Amino acid sequence: MIWKRRRPRLEAAGADLNRVEVLEAIHDEKNGAKRSFNLKDDLDKLETAIADYGDVVLVTLDPITSYLGRGVDSHQSADVRAVLEPLASFSERTGVAVLAVSHPPKAPQAKPINSITGSLAFVAAARVVLLVVADPDDDDRSLLLPVKNNLSGAAEGMGYRLVQRPITGGIIASHVHWDTEPVNVSASEALRRPTPALPRSLKRLRPFSGSSYPAGRRRPMLSSPRGRHGRPQ
Repeated sequence: MIWKRRRPRLEAAGADLNRVEVLEAIHDEKNGAKRSFNLKDDLDKLETAIADYGDVVLVTLDPITSYLGRGVDSHQSADVRAVLEPLASFSERTGVAVLAVSHPPKAPQAKPINSITGSLAFVAAARVVLLVVADPDDDDRSLLLPVKNNLSGAAEGMGYRLVQRPITGGIIASHVHWDTEPVNVSASEALRRPTPALPRSLKRLRPFSGSSYPAGRRRPMLSSPRGRHGRPQ
């Protein structure tokens, strides 16, 4: 199901689908049943899968709080650090970048650093933290703004719009279109301004029904450069 949701957006963006892998489930060694992947128990299996696929450059966790593991409290710093520290070592050991997506808290936040759900340990562990907000000056545009960057000097944000185009099967799918317009607002300034209405591009999106898309691969979670079907056992 996750592959069916991701594939239309990838295709609309012009991605090479043979360079994307999705890890759907883990075979539990105790009882042989399939279960969801989690970072607490399955990081070694993810590393094995990466070695099997070969030439993997990016792993995406969306949202990361769904993959922490049973008994891990995302609001407790000690719990979060116990999961993220091995993940950082994994990234250094394999040379694979890890992109962790977090959804913002429901309550408005005054500081960008507090716009990540859960413990501040998520922010502390990351080398780069970026915040997506609606453009306060353009209700059809969104901004990707830096919150933290340990890898380079200060950088400006980037703007984008959601555009749509037809893909396989006559489906209308959306994708991100980056623009070259200047971004003259920081993450802190953007959060202090009133939130504009939902962008028109989002209002126009037609809901995607998995049943309307031709049958395809169904493997959630691991971005990889080859379209192989192997899964870690």
